[in-house]
Amino acid sequence: MNVTPRIVSTIDAISPPSIIAPSLPTTLRISGTNFAPGGVAFSRTPGIVVERTTVFGPASAEIVVRALSGTPPGPVRLGFRNPDGETSERDGTLLVYPAAAIQSPEKAWRFHDLLFENQDKLGTAFFKKTAKDLGLDAERCEKDADSQPVKDRIAADMAEAGKFGFNGTPGFLLNGIPVNGAYPVEYFEDINRKLDGAKTNSSAASASR
Repeated sequence: MNVTPRIVSTIDAISPPSIIAPSLPTTLRISGTNFAPGGVAFSRTPGIVVERTTVFGPASAEIVVRALSGTPPGPVRLGFRNPDGETSERDGTLLVYPAAAIQSPEKAWRFHDLLFENQDKLGTAFFKKTAKDLGLDAERCEKDADSQPVKDRIAADMAEAGKFGFNGTPGFLLNGIPVNGAYPVEYFEDINRKLDGAKTNSSAASASR
């Protein structure tokens, strides 16, 4: 009797590695192994809902997740299930964290960097310690994250990104030209050369009039 070996998926990375505020849908890219067409990501954490999964290939997929209102900050475990019913052996982890920017934009960026640099320590205790070390009010952060001004700010940013076709990271805007996705530096240099050429031609045409 031949037994077909199990092909089980794994999640190796999630980008971006965090959700800034609850209640709004966030598009994430996940990478790993053995993602099958029709497979779906799912949450192993209460309060986190995976609304959509799009598989691009065995090692890449895009998901839309939502942190329900009232979900506490902390690490979120996401798994992956293929159509044959096999679930991932290794989960990916991201973080829901409050919008510290309301208290201090500078400290918010430092807060983000520290969370990214210490993904193996993510959790409520580390979040509170980090907020305290930066001089932030952790309880106020939690309240701010669910406030209407924060929701409005994120909605405005998402609307602006949508105008340029950005639906994930990374995204770049070079003199009005959107670049959606990761490209080698040569790609950007080529755009700059074309922009410089267009500027030179425009200047020459104006001078000849």
